[in-house]
Amino acid sequence: MFYRLKQVDFDGTATYSNTVFVPIAPADEKQEVIFQTFPNPVERSQRLNLVFENLGGQDLLIVLRYMQGRELYMKTVYHASEDNYEVIEVSQTIPAGQYIITATSDNAIYNSKLMIR
Repeated sequence: MFYRLKQVDFDGTATYSNTVFVPIAPADEKQEVIFQTFPNPVERSQRLNLVFENLGGQDLLIVLRYMQGRELYMKTVYHASEDNYEVIEVSQTIPAGQYIITATSDNAIYNSKLMIR
């Protein structure tokens, strides 16, 4: 598809941006990214498994946060493959409770709630 923007000023004059081509994959080629965490709930001192499917080689920033938003853990995964599997060691010092785990790429954010016992 081709796109261009039109800007209309307060005096009524209009200007147009350059036309750009944006390729769109056919509907059968688009695959939704799947983000799963298991086990959930996870016990302290266990491993938390993160599974990503259909990433397409994107870099990811993985962050574990308290429900109030304060960051507890951060890890960068560079050029994640189409299907990626990451492991986080859940520390014994992490208090039991509910958390949010977020994976951020250049163009999307994936969230999951996590219960630590």
